[in-house]
Amino acid sequence: AEPWLNSYEVFFDDQVPVPDFWQRLIVPEALLMQHSLRLLDPNISEDMQAHAYNLGLCLGIIYLLQNDHKFGFAATTDLKYHLCQQLKTYLENLNTVKLQKPIFYLLGYCQAWVEKYEHYYHPITLSEGRIQWEILKRKFKIWQN
Repeated sequence: AEPWLNSYEVFFDDQVPVPDFWQRLIVPEALLMQHSLRLLDPNISEDMQAHAYNLGLCLGIIYLLQNDHKFGFAATTDLKYHLCQQLKTYLENLNTVKLQKPIFYLLGYCQAWVEKYEHYYHPITLSEGRIQWEILKRKFKIWQN
């Protein structure tokens, strides 16, 4: 990411041209996830750090899509479709790996969000109860494996 770029600046600066820079705009969230995992477990493997980075990319895309009106691409269905497809690709790649750290329970939230979003292509707000349910389902799925 650019040295000046962090999550707060990205999500509150409406001057950022999302269609041209979306790949760079999601990197701060990826770095946040990666560093968070490293803080929780300093001995974490490089593979797990890479998976945490990809989880952050998923969350970054979700945050961009949630703010489509703010960033001026609410009517741009092609871009939203492309971002949604990229999000699904990241999720599919993460779902093939056995990820047992609690931070990866967020994949349940990501999956629920994209399933709802892809039908309407407008921001989705999941209730706190729904988010906790999706995270809990992900936790059980991991425990079963």
